[in-house]
Amino acid sequence: MNWISKTRGIAILAVLMIHVNTPLLYESQSSVWWLGHIFDSLSRLAVPLFLMISGALLLHKEEPVGFYIEKRAAKILIPFIVWSVIYFICKLSGEFNVKLFIQQFLSGKIYYHLWYFYILIPLYIFIPFLRRFVRYIPSSYIIIYALISSGVSTINDVIGIYGLNMQVFSNPFSVGVSYLLLGYIIARREYELKYYQLYGAVSFLIILLGTYLITAWRGTLSQVFYDALGLPVLMYAVMVFYLCKKCLNGSTPTYKGQFLEYIGKYSFGIYLIHPLLLTLMTKFPTFSISASTGSPYIMMPVTFVVVLSCSLLFIIPLSKIPILKRIT
Repeated sequence: MNWISKTRGIAILAVLMIHVNTPLLYESQSSVWWLGHIFDSLSRLAVPLFLMISGALLLHKEEPVGFYIEKRAAKILIPFIVWSVIYFICKLSGEFNVKLFIQQFLSGKIYYHLWYFYILIPLYIFIPFLRRFVRYIPSSYIIIYALISSGVSTINDVIGIYGLNMQVFSNPFSVGVSYLLLGYIIARREYELKYYQLYGAVSFLIILLGTYLITAWRGTLSQVFYDALGLPVLMYAVMVFYLCKKCLNGSTPTYKGQFLEYIGKYSFGIYLIHPLLLTLMTKFPTFSISASTGSPYIMMPVTFVVVLSCSLLFIIPLSKIPILKRIT
């Protein structure tokens, strides 16, 4: 299962790429927009990979519910609350309004990247129930459930352009649960996905070209096919996850594998701190670093490397301190 750590490294690199690239998606110059759009489309598998990793690592276990809740709460809730406070204070330039914090915390408006916790925490609560019957669900049923749930989500995204929704039909289906189950069957069962390269390539082209066509039609950026819970992203992410299992599970160490495993080890801390660093990097008038300053073809990779390096420089020392390592 050493491929899981490497896949986690790919997922966090994809998260960084999405956030570094965001300014380019609002550029009027066509070539710059395409630069951001291509890398953004490639990186849309980030959250799905993290969720499938959770399914792969958690659904097969047998442990008391109380022990599971205590362990997961300490690992998730403490960093979530602490970093929410940190980002809230930074956003208000040092001020802290308790009432406003509670309002924004409960509504998920503290900072953009923290939305992941609002998906992850309910899924973690549901995991003990999934463990009870996941072993008895045929893999084909899980595939069908995933296709239906993500399909409904994509339909909702598309008709949402016209102010419509079919939310009542999507309530029984959670794409987050689909990702947990898919991660479990891919990692823990000898299940062979047929034509996964074809489905993955087609789904990526749908993300790439579909986003372009709707954006050109509406005259403003459309994220319908960027949706991590939609069908194109699900199929693309499943293809990559399956490919990681087949290609990254070797026992012979390689520089690429060691790099991904190292990044994966600190992925949670990198996820938590990198938006703060990205913001700080734009605060220096004479030395601002972002993908949209200067030539994007140079500054995009420079910004990516700088924010990754700085994240590691902060997180690695914090992870060595007994008290502070609990929030990384």
